[in-house]
Amino acid sequence: IATVRQADHAEEVEMKAQSPANAKGSDPLPCAAADGGQQFGGVGIYVKESSDSSYLHISGVLSGSSASEREADIAYGDFVVAIDGVDVGNRNSDYVKSLIKGAAGTQVVLTLRRLGRMPADVVVPLLRRPHPG
Repeated sequence: IATVRQADHAEEVEMKAQSPANAKGSDPLPCAAADGGQQFGGVGIYVKESSDSSYLHISGVLSGSSASEREADIAYGDFVVAIDGVDVGNRNSDYVKSLIKGAAGTQVVLTLRRLGRMPADVVVPLLRRPHPG
């Protein structure tokens, strides 16, 4: 799947369980199925496409999320290079979002790349949390 790049107005994609206090707005993750089934969640990051890389980069972290608890490992501008060991280079944001979302209470492992950091790639396990409310 090819990723369309728009350097001046890259669309920000929400990659988290949205809280009511969050003003960035996007489709919230479903909290539970209408029949009372499985809850779904995210890890609290925003990503957007980069004009100079085949990887999406982190453009924000939601306060109070599992990602915010790992702020030493996750920073604005870090590139998301793999999710659960699956390389996400040249993948669109919908595909990446589908890998990050999952059943609340389950773990997802992000591999992040930060230029100038040694080692450049860091593996960060995160717990998916349900949509509040």
